[in-house]
Amino acid sequence: MDKRAKFALFTCAILLMPAALLADVIQVHPLHVNGKVYDLGRDNNDGVHVIWLNGGSLFYGKIQNGAIVGREEIPDSSDVKTRFTRPRLAVEPNGQTVHTSWAPGNGYAIVHVWRDGQGWHRQLAWEQDDTSVHAAVPSIGVDLTGTVHIIAQQWYDPPNDDQGPIIYLRKPPGGAWSQASQIQNPNGRQWRDTSMFTDSSGGVHATWKDGGGVPGKYRYAPSGTSLSQSSTVDIERMPDTNILSFGDTWVTWDGDVHHAFCSFRNMYDSWIDYAVKPSGDADFSEHSRISDLLPHCETAKYDDPWPAVAASSSATVYVAWAICESAKAAKVNEVYLADKQNDGWNIRRLTNTADIDSNSKPAMTATSNAVYVLWRDDSGQLMLAEITPGSPDAGIDDDGSDGSAANGDDKSSGDADLPEDEMLDGAENDGEDGSISSEDDGEQDSATVDKPNSDIDKLLGDGCNCSGVGGSSGGTLLLMLIVLVEYKNHGRFIQ
Repeated sequence: MDKRAKFALFTCAILLMPAALLADVIQVHPLHVNGKVYDLGRDNNDGVHVIWLNGGSLFYGKIQNGAIVGREEIPDSSDVKTRFTRPRLAVEPNGQTVHTSWAPGNGYAIVHVWRDGQGWHRQLAWEQDDTSVHAAVPSIGVDLTGTVHIIAQQWYDPPNDDQGPIIYLRKPPGGAWSQASQIQNPNGRQWRDTSMFTDSSGGVHATWKDGGGVPGKYRYAPSGTSLSQSSTVDIERMPDTNILSFGDTWVTWDGDVHHAFCSFRNMYDSWIDYAVKPSGDADFSEHSRISDLLPHCETAKYDDPWPAVAASSSATVYVAWAICESAKAAKVNEVYLADKQNDGWNIRRLTNTADIDSNSKPAMTATSNAVYVLWRDDSGQLMLAEITPGSPDAGIDDDGSDGSAANGDDKSSGDADLPEDEMLDGAENDGEDGSISSEDDGEQDSATVDKPNSDIDKLLGDGCNCSGVGGSSGGTLLLMLIVLVEYKNHGRFIQ
């Protein structure tokens, strides 16, 4: 074996070992329920929880083996308001109690609904008699003490740019809801896009945008304390943008606060951007751009991309968002997923058959084993992507050149591979229990896609044709064995 061939073989093996050992595997599960809006949550036992709205009622269940189990209709949920918002889900660490909150149809109140060992309960968290003041986009969180936190936007009718504060409510275990306090004074534009996250130590993190859209705002309260007593930190925009819009927050086990958001330069130019506040730091010190310039959907019913963010147990950050295919698209139908690498963001398309409007967005959560993305497809069905980071059996996706998740045999179609007797037809078959199919054995029709890798052949020329073997752990082990044999026979890798 000449030196050039040995060098190519050695380099090929070294480059392919990380690809085989660290590549993601994505499985797409049709959940066999229709949903208009939805949210995901997780507990400290790796339980994944889901709520969704269908047929005027809200439903709850858990995700197991790519299927919804234990479906329950949430009582008295017919007054859920969904304009520019959705009910949010908060799960207590033991997974036994879940919470949600929404502003009823008239917006003059905020309700807190929770499920424990005694069943479902509903309570008013905030109410007022002034019909010119509405509550909008409430977000909810619960800390390790069982204290429930809600932040919301006050909306004035008619709109008043000098008003519209962010209000905060708090309920300790066994206690009553506090009076609303303002954690952001009235300042400019409304629709302040709230988000809340509870970290593994029970700390509560809240974000929203400033009245004028710049900068974003962030507060943190350790478990058992109040957000009203904490200070506000700014989330600055990227230099070439003017407004921060819809955002989402995730906190990794190491304490880093990750925030993904949509940035606008003007009404036509927008991007998905990202900022992080490292653990122990006072500010969001790192900013980066995730997406290319997003298409402006002139005829779409959804034109403000609303990203979601989550992170794996290894603290790899994932961001999902939805966009329209082109400027003239009639609706938003593409969902993208990005994961943060040392040299930037790796982006792939999960589907091009989504149906997402301004009431919703992809929802995300993560456990110690997987990251999950939830969206609605164009049949009305909810689809769940399960990302297993760093699977040793991942292969090179030679067919999905655009990074699309595989559904059936066509990686670019984005159509779930459902059995013929369970195919959906528009909005039909949305049963009163929120399901599509009454038979659900938990073994869903899942499709698998591997994360595409770099074209190593181009790096090495004709000295190594690696694409045929590099995607599997067996191929990589074979290459490693050859390298080791050469080392044993000759005392060094390259003679």
